[in-house]
Amino acid sequence: MSARELARAGHTVYAGIRDTAGRNAPAVADAAAFAAEHGVDLRTVELDVADQVGARLAELAPPEADPTEVARAIVRVVDAPAGQRPFRVHVDPADDGAEVVNAVGDRVRTEFYRRIGLDDLLHVRA
Repeated sequence: MSARELARAGHTVYAGIRDTAGRNAPAVADAAAFAAEHGVDLRTVELDVADQVGARLAELAPPEADPTEVARAIVRVVDAPAGQRPFRVHVDPADDGAEVVNAVGDRVRTEFYRRIGLDDLLHVRA
């Protein structure tokens, strides 16, 4: 359940606020408790949004999109030598922006792991 989904029900929720020690701020209610208190059916809201996203993404797919391209991408990854296989591969004929979003997320995650000394998580162990 996200703040965007609850916004459709007319509510603003600030989730994920943390103090400097990384603990959740005690003033922030979890989504389930908030929804129960305000009469929001989380299942309905989540399913509604998921259905809408799925339908809209299907509309973006170009008619010439080839679903077997996913299988070919899997074969390329499996055939790559150990240690050279990518963590993530995109097959996105609709160009829905996922590749850009994932690149930003990967960069932030990489910086975070390096900052906390867990950069060994960024590579496959030999």
